[in-house]
Amino acid sequence: MWNFINRNYWNVVIVTAVVLTLVSGIAVIVRGDGTEAGGMTNAINTVFTPVKSAMGKAGDGISDFFGDLMKGKAAVRENKQLKKQIKQLENENARFEEYKNENERLRKILDLKEKQDAYVTVACEVVGRSFSNWNNEFVVNKGTSGGIDVGNVVTSSGGLVGSVTMAGKNWARVTTILDSFSSVSATVIRSGECGIVEGDIKLASANECALNYTEKDADIAIGDTVETSGLGNMYPKGIVIGKIKNVEANAGQITKKITVDISVDIYNLKEVTVITAY
Repeated sequence: MWNFINRNYWNVVIVTAVVLTLVSGIAVIVRGDGTEAGGMTNAINTVFTPVKSAMGKAGDGISDFFGDLMKGKAAVRENKQLKKQIKQLENENARFEEYKNENERLRKILDLKEKQDAYVTVACEVVGRSFSNWNNEFVVNKGTSGGIDVGNVVTSSGGLVGSVTMAGKNWARVTTILDSFSSVSATVIRSGECGIVEGDIKLASANECALNYTEKDADIAIGDTVETSGLGNMYPKGIVIGKIKNVEANAGQITKKITVDISVDIYNLKEVTVITAY
């Protein structure tokens, strides 16, 4: 459309100018020396005056038409520029979200490190895995000779992993919190609500646990962070377990059905930290 208009714009202008010139010239020639118009002049003017008026209006219309087209072009350019700016803002916002998430992850690691500075720890590598419907365990490459013993708490940079349930001289078996026999006393940080995080066969494959034994009207919401409460003295207080993923009323029960998304990717662990004293 624009190419067509650009090609024919000057043709229209030239034709209009020529016609207007001819009309004006004829009027001047017929009138002669500028004295009062004669019959012929009046006749010609009678014919051509409406034509000149129409041509003038046509010229004005053409001018307005092309003026509107130019404004349309400017609006299109402005629209493209605005879209470009919006895209830039969206990209900047995406980068901001990435920085925010990275900062949150690093903050958690730092918080955990500060807490673990008071612990006696041993770093280990995961060398074997045993995942089934009932059991969720793996083996690390250090044992009693490295100070590791049954009952030691196992963590990673993301939070709680589980505990040592068997130990040899240079190896140890770790039962994770996803195991169907695992239970951890826990607290919801925001509200202080308490419960027990337990392994669940149906949830384990999704790296999730159940938060059980909470009050029916407990103040627990999706996104809340859950950490160890320290009750029972099996796990030290303040180790992150995960975030609340789902909260449902349990029909006919006095407790809610609550799912916890575990902070640590249990199935892809390569290194862990064993807390041998705290």
